[in-house]
Amino acid sequence: MHSGFFNFMAVKNSYPLHKVKLAVICLLLSVTIQAQKDTASINALLMKSRNLISVNIDSSLLLAEQAIALSEDAGFTQGIAKGNNTAGVALMNQGNYGASFERYNKAIAAYRQIGDSSGTAQVYAMVGVCYGFQNLPAEALQWFLRSLKLREQLKDKPAIADLNIKIALVYDLSGDIEKAIEYAYQSLSQSQALGDKKGIMACYNNLGIFYGKKQDYNKALDVLQKATALATELQTTKVLGDIELNKGKVYAGLKQFPAAIQSLQTSLELYKKVHFPLGIARVYNALAGTYMSNGNAGAAQDAAKQSLEYAYTMHNTRLIYDNYEVMAQAAKKTGDYKRALVYTDSLLVLKDSIYSADKNELMARTRNNYELEKKETAIQLLEKENLAATSQRNMFIIIAACTLLVVCTTGWMYYQSRKKNKALAKRKAILQEMNTVRNKFISLLSHDIRTPLAGIISVIDLLTQHDLPDEERQKIWMQLRSSTGAALDTLDSMLFWARNQLKNTPAHKERIHLKQLAADILSLYQTISITKQVNIVDEITGDPVVEFDKDQLAFILRNLVANAVKFSYAGGSVVIGATQTTNGIELSVRDSGMGMSNEQVQKILAGTGDAFQKGTAGEQGSGIGLVMVKDFVEHNDAALQVESVKGQGSVFTIQIR
Repeated sequence: MHSGFFNFMAVKNSYPLHKVKLAVICLLLSVTIQAQKDTASINALLMKSRNLISVNIDSSLLLAEQAIALSEDAGFTQGIAKGNNTAGVALMNQGNYGASFERYNKAIAAYRQIGDSSGTAQVYAMVGVCYGFQNLPAEALQWFLRSLKLREQLKDKPAIADLNIKIALVYDLSGDIEKAIEYAYQSLSQSQALGDKKGIMACYNNLGIFYGKKQDYNKALDVLQKATALATELQTTKVLGDIELNKGKVYAGLKQFPAAIQSLQTSLELYKKVHFPLGIARVYNALAGTYMSNGNAGAAQDAAKQSLEYAYTMHNTRLIYDNYEVMAQAAKKTGDYKRALVYTDSLLVLKDSIYSADKNELMARTRNNYELEKKETAIQLLEKENLAATSQRNMFIIIAACTLLVVCTTGWMYYQSRKKNKALAKRKAILQEMNTVRNKFISLLSHDIRTPLAGIISVIDLLTQHDLPDEERQKIWMQLRSSTGAALDTLDSMLFWARNQLKNTPAHKERIHLKQLAADILSLYQTISITKQVNIVDEITGDPVVEFDKDQLAFILRNLVANAVKFSYAGGSVVIGATQTTNGIELSVRDSGMGMSNEQVQKILAGTGDAFQKGTAGEQGSGIGLVMVKDFVEHNDAALQVESVKGQGSVFTIQIR
């Protein structure tokens, strides 16, 4: 008899069968209990993450990441789906739409894997909201309709009513107020049939917004009063804050400023009660606008500053922009043109950041579409290859008796085909290289030209719209001359770079006095550094001279100084220096700002161009500037060295032989 059987019998004789069964049951129970504990922990983390989205987005994202990691370890696919959906919502509220879409895609894939149509519909709706935040109503409507189709299949009436109010908001976004009101009433009817007081309340609140935009203020106040009654009954403090905020805007539209301010103050108290920073920031911004409309520029500026504090805490770039806009208007109205100019400069920096964020989002969507098309193309090619292989095999059977001449002819044709393919591959490589140069050139235009030109327009507007003292006018003219020169110099550098890339022209080296070049570069960033309260220091002593392409070295310094200011905190410093070594001169730009991780440093040295991050004031960039810096440094037989520590700043050093 087999020895394994003897072993089994020994166990059976040592332990009674009922005890073995009991042990197995206990083991299964312990595994089940542990799985339930893991699931409970994951759901608790996700609940905390969702509650923190409107309070502290960074903490919300951290908890969502922990929940996803635990779900992956436990094989809990639903937790992975929920975690990515929650992270997507947090990133969306942060304004990071590209990353938000990536998380939503992961959530959709996980929900589909487990066949959860309800979860899939929920994420579809969030994708629609994300497009709505970007003022893309057509895309938002497309995703809401996808979600609606699934909800109708599930016969989920509350969700259908909610989607109709979202579709109403899409039509409001596209400017079709009548259609928005139509869908809002449709949602209202569905919510009333369900007895859903929260849904009814949401419909009345949104109808108040729509009627306010239509300037039908009496109807707006009527539906908002109904929303107030329901919110009071349901004791939903935050929603009461939303309603009072909308009332304040309606009263402001009626020029009933005391009533508007009272409603906004009530909204502010309610938001503070539930610790809702985003709501508080929006109320202060609405108060600032109301004070400006009422002619009280001083109060408007104070309210905008309070809103600005909250907006900076949440890294809400668009709200920061709105507040600086009010502050600039208030400063102009009080005759404080110098402060108005500072605020206008801040607006330009933020406008460029918003533009970059929109551009990056467009690039992310384009990349996703490209990946999808590439997969579809690969499938089509595979099908064609399979079909060709089958045809070739059948043909081989038919012509197995063909003569050597046919074989030789086939070989000759194959050789010619290979030759043509090599020629096509070479042409393709050349075209790809030219396309890369073109893309880099376009990115440089948005990175280095757009801000100076926008600054020039702003300064011209300030000169033409206001009577300024001669001293102020002279300063502004000097700034205009400096900005124009900077834009022209930068454009020349970029055209020169593009020509070099396309023709592979060697660097035009000449003797450059670093002290003078650094002084010229640093003067361009005085205004922005004053706005950010960053001190720029020139520590170059003596008269060091290097052999380098002057246009390319000027571009390198402009980019490094601009980045140093961007990533520095208020009260920080940016230092440019030059040190003589045995091998030549080391030119450095040092800051005490936010610093980088080792991974980001390696990406810069590798020249991948994707090591960008937000600046300390929410500024964004494509990261292409540092790619050009590395190109120019190596083009001049120099070396780039980067040292950085998170939270302690960065040092960029160019070793010139």
